[in-house]
This record gives sequence, C-alpha cells and structure tokens, in this order.
Amino acid sequence: MSLVLKQVFNKDRTFRPVRKFERGTQHFDLYEVLKASSLDVMLDFKQAVQLPHGEGLHDWVAVHVVHFFNRINLIYGNISDSCTEQSCPVMSGGPKYEYRWQDDGKYKKPTALPAPKYMSLLMDWIEVQMNNKDIFPTNVGTPFPKTFMQVAKKILSRLFRVFAHVYFHHFDRVSQMGAEAHVKTYYKSFYYFVTEFNLMDHKELEPLVFNKDRTFRPKRKFEPGTQRFELHKKAQASLNAGLDLKQAVQLPHGEGLQDWVAVHVVHFFNGINLIYGIISDSCTEQSCPVMSGGPKYEYHWQDDGKYTALPAPKYMSLLMDWIEVQMNNKDIFPANGTPFPKTFMQVAKKILSRLFRVFAHVYIHHFDSVSQMGAEAHVNTCYKHFYYFVTEFNLMNHKQLKPLKEMTSRMCH
Repeated sequence: MSLVLKQVFNKDRTFRPVRKFERGTQHFDLYEVLKASSLDVMLDFKQAVQLPHGEGLHDWVAVHVVHFFNRINLIYGNISDSCTEQSCPVMSGGPKYEYRWQDDGKYKKPTALPAPKYMSLLMDWIEVQMNNKDIFPTNVGTPFPKTFMQVAKKILSRLFRVFAHVYFHHFDRVSQMGAEAHVKTYYKSFYYFVTEFNLMDHKELEPLVFNKDRTFRPKRKFEPGTQRFELHKKAQASLNAGLDLKQAVQLPHGEGLQDWVAVHVVHFFNGINLIYGIISDSCTEQSCPVMSGGPKYEYHWQDDGKYTALPAPKYMSLLMDWIEVQMNNKDIFPANGTPFPKTFMQVAKKILSRLFRVFAHVYIHHFDSVSQMGAEAHVNTCYKHFYYFVTEFNLMNHKQLKPLKEMTSRMCH
C-alpha cells in the first residue's frame, strides 16, 4: 500500500479531497474497484461494500479509511465557517451525545473541547495514524500489524462523530445549497461499510441510527452583522423562497452593485468548488489530460504571461488557489464599508469567467458522474443561478458562454 499523504485540514480554506493512492499499487487498484462499484455505477450499497473476491479485508478497510477521511473532511470543510468556539463550545452529536477528546499528550483524560478544536485534533491524529508505517504499511505485501483493525475502527468511529455533529448542529447551514444527493451517498456508503464488517457497534451509531438518509449542504463566508452578510441573506432568502431566478439575481433596491457582485462571487466560488468535488474522483490527469469544455474549447493556464496546457485537476487546483488569493486581497475585495478599487469589476469578471470553465468541464466531460450521484438537479440550479446573474449584469460575453450555448438555450430560456 502506498499513500500520498497531504495536509488537507485547514479551516481557512474550502476543502478538497486530495489523499490518493499511488498508481500501479494494489491499493490503487482496489480504490478503482471501490469507485466503480459504489460511485460510478451506483449499485446497491449493501452489494457495493462487499469484499471483492480474492482481496484481503485489511486492504479493503485501509482503502475505505482513506476514502471516508477525504469525504468527511470535505463535508466538514463546507460548514467550518459556522462551526466556531462560540457556536459549538462542546463537540457533540446532538443533546444526548457529547464527545470528549483524549490522547497521550496534553489531554490524558477525556476533555470537553469546542468542536473546531476537537475537529482539528481529530484530523491531525488520523493523519498521524495513516502516516505511521507500523500501522498502515506502505509496501505492497507487507503484513498489516495485529493492531490495524483496532486503529481502523477507532478512526471510523471518530469520523462518524463528524457526520453526527454536522447534521445536528449545522443543518441550517448545510441545507442552503442543495448538495443532498452526494452527501447522502457518502453517509450511506459509510454506514453500510461499517455495518457490513462490524467496524462500529450499535451504540456508537445511535445518534444517526434513524437518519441514514440525512442530507447536507455547504458553507458561506460572510461575517454576521456586516452589510455583505445581510446582502447574502437577501440573496439566499430569494433562492429559498423559490423565486424565479431571473428575479432573484436583480439588485436589491438601495444596494450597491459592487457589493452585490462581491457576495455572488463568494457564493458561486463555494458552490462550484463543491460541484467539482462531486466529480473529482473521475477527473484525473489520465482522463482529462487537458482542461477543456468540449472538443472545441481548450483552456490554458496563464502564469507570468505564458499560456500552458494543463491536466484538468492541475488547472482546477491553480484556479481555486488564485481565486482565493483575489478574495483574500483587501485591495481588491475591501473590508466592509471601504470603497471598492477601480479594478474590482475587472477582477470579478475574470473570476466568474474562469468559474464558468468549471461548469463547462463538468457538464461536458463528467455529467454522467453528476447524474450517478443524484446531483443533477442541484448542479442545474447552480448553473441557472450563475447564468442569470452574469447575463443580468453583463459580466461575461457571448463568446465566453458559447461552450454551453445549446444546453443553456434549453435550460434558461
């Protein structure tokens, strides 16, 4: 087993699963089996989690531990802005289930901690276990230690606590974006796997034992009490009320266009980042060696004045990092009440045109995966919202929108 282990738990960023298996190893092949059964063809989950013929249980469990770590880390990342020491002073899975942290360091006795602190310690601890070659051997054929299943069970039971916390304490937050289908898939896959191999007992599963089909949606990044937080609430209220999207994107009376655009740039960044996360497993350097929006539209990355053709995953990573840099730059996205610079609309247009490329790539190259995850309606709604907004305020030109012209004409007119 060979793992490429990267630090992915960072509360200040939008989360993307990056933990992967080295191509050509036994565990890479097993992970492909996992994706094919549980994600790509959407078999019954009870069947999908069953041990493949001829494979070892320890290997199958190791693959799933990494898989669930990626997915649950992404889910928590989507609500991390609303999970603070003030909102969640104790880590819990509802009023009846309080989770305390214990380790061999500072917390030698079970200690009640705020949820964000608990989450940070938990993800760090899991990475330590997966980086420990005495627990997760890296060489194919190296026997697993006798303690492996004990550690794997402990990891999975702790990851379940994230599901429980997110559902019980952040459901309002996570129910704002309509990503229920793909997170529902993650939890069902997790539930059927741990029960198939008796990796968690009934008591541990009690917080969600009657909620296997619960749904979640992701985050927003506006500070309560600010003008943009209030604008965001207005935008979200319009969407939640089921208003026609053409009406929902219109500038509220008395508000500034630049503030309205800034709020939507963040909104679309969150939503499109989540959408790409849905299909990221099927978007590889092998399947998508060049970032494109169909055969006629190839997108090159520009850096230092040079344009470079890149595999789609690399392009996406650079794009999301670049957008975050722009949004964190107070000279471009000023703090509340500070005038916007003259360059703001130019930068906002560039961000939105680049985010459109993600829509184009997902629709043209990965929509089968979207449909199989049951996220088609969610992605379509996100795209319609995006399209009506950029056309309402002339933030993209006709040529930039051309890759999805035929689909847009059917969906938005």
